[in-house]
Amino acid sequence: MQTLCIKDWAVWIPADIDLAEWAENNPALADDGSTPKVAAVPPAMRRRLDRLGKISLSVASDLVERNGYMPSVFCSRHGEIQTTIQMLKDLIWNNDISPTRFSLSVHNAISGIFTIANKSELPVTSITAGRQDLTSCFYEAYGQLKEAKSDNVLCVIYDEPIPDEYQKYCPVPRYPYAVGLVLSLDQGIKCSFSHSEKLSSDCIEKIGKEVMALEFIKAIILQKESVEFVTDNSCGKQVWRVTIENY
Repeated sequence: MQTLCIKDWAVWIPADIDLAEWAENNPALADDGSTPKVAAVPPAMRRRLDRLGKISLSVASDLVERNGYMPSVFCSRHGEIQTTIQMLKDLIWNNDISPTRFSLSVHNAISGIFTIANKSELPVTSITAGRQDLTSCFYEAYGQLKEAKSDNVLCVIYDEPIPDEYQKYCPVPRYPYAVGLVLSLDQGIKCSFSHSEKLSSDCIEKIGKEVMALEFIKAIILQKESVEFVTDNSCGKQVWRVTIENY
């Protein structure tokens, strides 16, 4: 079992709704099409960003403004999937592909713009981890904190729905989102995380239906004592449990 602390957090969802109501009632949100302004990113760079990039950088910028610069970990299951799929279609239809659009489709593009916009020379890592986005960020941040590279690590987890024709393979997330966490070893809300391969019938029903990072933030908002997630990947089915203390 490993332990980390949540020093600060932020979340973006595409709806004008009270976060406590969202966490408590889990409403079926409809994407309202809104996009954050991301004033911290220079206009020339901001114009190059697609919606998901602006969403993720708005969360990152808010946390940096409150906590200062620190090493960062950016995590997304699919990255700029809408852009990637559209470019593949353009190739099939023999259409030209914009070099700028291509450069922003790679998995570390958003984190790269983040460091350039902030003129930061601190380490930044981009990862993809299937459904295990939250725990993968925890492990990456835990390793960096244990190596004493910094007192804090910023984690940004973001994704958007995949194109309609592929929804049957991956129905979540149902709307674009970004979750930001400032992690430390000893300051803030204490979180201990562990995993098991023993699944209850209730856990099995959750497979593929939840976004780990969003469920975790809901637990923080509601000040729950623990939260469980279920993943199913090449390592098999696993239950992840996070115990939360020191609100």
